[in-house]
Amino acid sequence: MNRPQTTATERESKLDLSGLPQTKALYYQDYKAIGCTATILKAIDDKYVMLDETCFFPTSGGQEHDTGKMGGSEVVDVFRQGGVIVHVLADNNRGLKPGQKVDCVVNWERRKQLTQHHTVTHILNGVCRKIFGSHAWQAGTAKFVDKARLDMTHYEHLSEQQLKQIEDEANKVIQADLPVHKSFVPRTDAEQKYGFSIYQGGIVPGKTLRIVEIDGFDVEACGG
Repeated sequence: MNRPQTTATERESKLDLSGLPQTKALYYQDYKAIGCTATILKAIDDKYVMLDETCFFPTSGGQEHDTGKMGGSEVVDVFRQGGVIVHVLADNNRGLKPGQKVDCVVNWERRKQLTQHHTVTHILNGVCRKIFGSHAWQAGTAKFVDKARLDMTHYEHLSEQQLKQIEDEANKVIQADLPVHKSFVPRTDAEQKYGFSIYQGGIVPGKTLRIVEIDGFDVEACGG
């Protein structure tokens, strides 16, 4: 699987998930909660497993998915198809059947690294807009375990001096250890309170937005 596909929220191939309810996403309640016991709703081809709720974060917002364990099997990929979260197992599902309870554990070190990379892209975005002005806009982003990337719009190539300025300002924000607040807000209320600059990287779908705010510095609608 190539890297562009690993950061795509929706996958090109589609599974038959008709009749399945939306998966309850436990990772939004507490990103440090890395374990849960869930009920299997469906298993396909001894490889794809759908649960009623999950602590596994699917690829979303340019951020790669969690990995970990489901029962005795390795979870190697997680993605979203509509409102359903699909868990991909490395080997056969060891007899996992609908209605069965299964213990899930997320690889914490991987999640921690991805989370830190994601927060840093928010910091860099805020720094660029502070330095260059409101015309600077997030055009794309990707967060992997080993690195992250942020694409910004600007009318000229950056000089070495400007790159150093961005780095210095970002490090100041990191060293300030500002609180990061996460909340779910109705779209209209969020737009009225924060303006349309919350849509860095594009419009976020849904009537309710997940707002991530680095205290007094940056506010964005974000699914990661």
